[in-house]
Amino acid sequence: MDTGLRRACVMGHPVAHSRSPMIHDYWLKTLGIPGAYELKDLPPEEFPAFVAGLGSNGYVGGNVTVPHKEAAYRLVSRRDEAAEAVGAVNTLWVENGKLLGGNSDTHGFIANLDDRAPGWDVPGCRALVLGAGGAGRSAVYAFTMRMLVNDSCIRSVSSVSWLLSYDRSVKVFITTSAFLISMLRFVRFRSKTKFNRSR
Repeated sequence: MDTGLRRACVMGHPVAHSRSPMIHDYWLKTLGIPGAYELKDLPPEEFPAFVAGLGSNGYVGGNVTVPHKEAAYRLVSRRDEAAEAVGAVNTLWVENGKLLGGNSDTHGFIANLDDRAPGWDVPGCRALVLGAGGAGRSAVYAFTMRMLVNDSCIRSVSSVSWLLSYDRSVKVFITTSAFLISMLRFVRFRSKTKFNRSR
């Protein structure tokens, strides 16, 4: 049923845990923007058909989360610079009847560090990225745009090839183990250490 609202959604599988609707609906109401933001749980086999008809399904766009970011990259007509660089799309929108894609992970990642840990990017700062998925590649791209040297812990041959082809200055460590790490805490620790040593 057409409610007259501009609708967007977050697409993933599973996606019930996502807080995106709560966050976006809050700002829609706060800013007085008529619209709705919803969850769409789409198994991989259903994702291509859904996004191909995103507009006809009643959506002006949406966000893409695991496991669809690389599939979204392949399905759009045009991508922004960040999406082209990392090979993943996390934002979709319909423009003049065409499906376009972008990647805001790179901007969001750095913006969060700038906000939560001001001054983290001290001269000579090094960054360690653990993981080789779309978000990991976004982090490497974001750090490279800040002209930092990246120590990247990755776990797949294809990701080794991507990193080396994108930036030869990236120092790569190959690991077969999965790691959980707080990037913010790590960078803040390294930044504080650098700052204290420079005093």
